[in-house]
Amino acid sequence: ELAAVQEQDTQDIYEVMEDAQGRQTEMFQRFETLEDDSRYHYETGRLVDQEARCSREAWAHSIGLSSAVHFELQGYMTHTWVQDQRIDAQDTLIATLTTQLSSLQGHLVTALGEIQTPQAREQARAGAPEGAGSST
Repeated sequence: ELAAVQEQDTQDIYEVMEDAQGRQTEMFQRFETLEDDSRYHYETGRLVDQEARCSREAWAHSIGLSSAVHFELQGYMTHTWVQDQRIDAQDTLIATLTTQLSSLQGHLVTALGEIQTPQAREQARAGAPEGAGSST
């Protein structure tokens, strides 16, 4: 009976050892999984940080571009406004010159009429006797 108890105790010890070894193996696997997870977690954190940095740089770049575009657009708007002012001034000048030209044309027609009237009278006086004798 002592041998049977000893055999049973030995079997129990082997079972405990196997359980301990199984738990040790399971713990080792969990440790490896945690170690892998830790590496993945670290890599994920690094990627998130890198993405955040790239996003900040892209945002800063877009703000810079927006500012540059804004100032360039302001320059174009100012240039366009100046050109519009020049065009308006030229239109006003053209209208003034057109009015003056029309007035001068009227004066010229009047002056030519006044010049031609005395000349026509003079030619009529001088040409009447000559005109009567030369028509036959």
